[in-house]
Amino acid sequence: MNKTFDFLYKTFFTIIIIFSTIGVILGDLKGDFDLNAIIIIIIVTLISLIVFFIFDKKPIFLIVTIITMFLVSVIYNEYYNEKFILLINSINDFLLWAQDFINNKAIFNNIYFNIFLILLTIILSLFIYITVFKFKRMYPLLISVTSFFLYRWFWYQNSAFNYYYIFIFSVFSLYTFNRLKSKFIDWKREKKDDTNYKSKYLFIYSFIVTLTIILIAFILPKDNPPIKWRWMDDKVQTNFPQVTEWRNNLKKSQGYGKNLEFDLTFTPYQNQERTLGGNIEINNQLVMEVESDRPLYLKGIVKDEYTGSYWKSEEDQVKEYQSNDDIDIEKKNLNSYTELEYEVNHINLTTSTIFSSYIPIKVNYDEVYYSSDEYEIYTNKVILSEDGYSVKSLIPYFDKNKVDIDYEKNEKYLKLPDTVTQRTENLSLELTKDMPNDYEKMLILQNYLRDNYSYSLKPGNEEYDDFVDNFIFEKSEGYCTYFASSLAVMARTIDIPTRYVEGFITGDKNEEGKYEVYSENAHAWVEAYINGYGWMVFEATPAYSIPDNLPNTNEEETEDDFTNPESIQNNESKEKQLEEMLEENYNSKQENTDSKDQNNNKNNPGNIFLRSSFYIILSLLILIISLFLYIFVKENIDNKNFKRYNSKEKAKGYYKKILNILAYLGYQKELGETDIEFIKKVDINNKANSDLKYFIDTYIKTIYANQDLDYKSEKNIQIIIDNLSKEIKYKKGTLKYIIQKVYNKRSI
Repeated sequence: MNKTFDFLYKTFFTIIIIFSTIGVILGDLKGDFDLNAIIIIIIVTLISLIVFFIFDKKPIFLIVTIITMFLVSVIYNEYYNEKFILLINSINDFLLWAQDFINNKAIFNNIYFNIFLILLTIILSLFIYITVFKFKRMYPLLISVTSFFLYRWFWYQNSAFNYYYIFIFSVFSLYTFNRLKSKFIDWKREKKDDTNYKSKYLFIYSFIVTLTIILIAFILPKDNPPIKWRWMDDKVQTNFPQVTEWRNNLKKSQGYGKNLEFDLTFTPYQNQERTLGGNIEINNQLVMEVESDRPLYLKGIVKDEYTGSYWKSEEDQVKEYQSNDDIDIEKKNLNSYTELEYEVNHINLTTSTIFSSYIPIKVNYDEVYYSSDEYEIYTNKVILSEDGYSVKSLIPYFDKNKVDIDYEKNEKYLKLPDTVTQRTENLSLELTKDMPNDYEKMLILQNYLRDNYSYSLKPGNEEYDDFVDNFIFEKSEGYCTYFASSLAVMARTIDIPTRYVEGFITGDKNEEGKYEVYSENAHAWVEAYINGYGWMVFEATPAYSIPDNLPNTNEEETEDDFTNPESIQNNESKEKQLEEMLEENYNSKQENTDSKDQNNNKNNPGNIFLRSSFYIILSLLILIISLFLYIFVKENIDNKNFKRYNSKEKAKGYYKKILNILAYLGYQKELGETDIEFIKKVDINNKANSDLKYFIDTYIKTIYANQDLDYKSEKNIQIIIDNLSKEIKYKKGTLKYIIQKVYNKRSI
């Protein structure tokens, strides 16, 4: 393999890797990734790789360079002290600017930005040279940079995803090329016909394979909603609340938020997603606080299709809204109404649902949200405890004069499965036969269930053909899901549109005057469409009081019960103003402190130089320790794997080690050269020459004559390898010896 082509190939993809990595780094900063930046990256990468190659092959040059730089600094400080102090202050200014630049606080400085770009390119070039060029290992590069890309993507830098395609394409190209190159050498050694395996074919093949992988990954769908695992969601958010901020907002997919929408499976009232009922135990926990001037039914999710064993939702149309946008509502029955505003703050609840009451018309929330035809409101991220929201709703006035007017009923809210029994329908008809309108019929059905069935959390876990029929005629006790399902189904049998709603009711007020909502306040109820009003709440569960869902027809009396919304807004604005003033005072103090620190640093260049040197040395130590840890772990894994090898595999491993040692001693095996021919031209000393002949004889017998590599022979080979390593120390120096020992331990 042509060494020049090999170096240029790796250099080409190194530039692309650095380009993609710096692109992500600058994606969240103020610097432009323009033509100037690209030129800097290309030139600095080329120079860096050449310098690192020279230092690697001739370490004495590195030592001379370091000593020279140190002596120049000492001389410069001694004879040009003022200029030296000015230089140190400039370095310190750059370091302070770089720190602020990374934190997006610095004013853009083109000179400093170019220096920052050069240093970043040098650091990345060094890391790639050590991993790819020197040790020929892709895993440290792949793992570390992939982790960085994922970190940036989790924090909403969408460009990281696109740059990662470029990065992974380059890494796979290098990996494929290295693997094919290794095979190419093996084929040469085994004297196979390799006329069709030229360098250009290796390049083309690796390029095509990698490009195919990337294209497949690119076209795969990426907006699938997450799998629900309620227990894990709760545990993670409870113990690691900061994790919920990681990529918690998929702006391309409102289905993500829809998948985390609240239902009773979040609570103890429904253990399984597709089965209602059964014995339950309430583990009470505070889930939210609500600030309102009246108790509320807080709607979470509306379900409109009854299956016989559970309720589910048909797909609704949704619209996207920003904070304080007017929500589109059905206004034909809203000629007269009153407004209600309330605030909700989630405490221990992992959901994307925005809870609302009555007819929501406006939501004050910092993120984009969605509202369905059912007035279900949700965001595309989990709402955290510090992310409260306020909702403004309309409460329409009930007009009894319009109840008897015929209207077109939506069949969606009248559908029933075949499991609903005739006796359920007969009972509903019998109870409501004398009632003049839908409203009166709903009251009769509601009161019948409240008066004739008992509330229990232990109704049993019986099997049934139809959940409602089993409750009404067999069981006669249950909790909210039993009563709400029965009322909704019974109403539908007599042609009244109903829907099954899950959410919370507000609990008792605390000392601050806010309603505390606990997990025991989770609830299911029924909304029936009553002409002259719209969707009206009906409460069939006897453990709960019947809601006062009909506002007083006297508008003045009703409005007196409400707090003046303007006064609330004024108080909020004053509080906000005070918070902003306090924040400004704090920031100004911080700026004064920072400026004092900067002045002190400028007046003390010795401390600045020591601190800068400390950070540089610390960074280098961390890099070196990380590499040695990787080598140590890899060595242990390789040694364990090596013990399980058969004789041929072990012989090949020892063969690679010896070739590597001989390469350090200046003996390279040429392509097409046999092993015996190669060993004959090696002339170290009589003992080493004899050992090499012994090894080659053993190697040939093991590989080609299928002779087992016994314990004694293996021990002799290990001694030969140790003795050859010592020759490097005698002839090439201690540094080369240490490098070779480290490399050879993990080069099996």
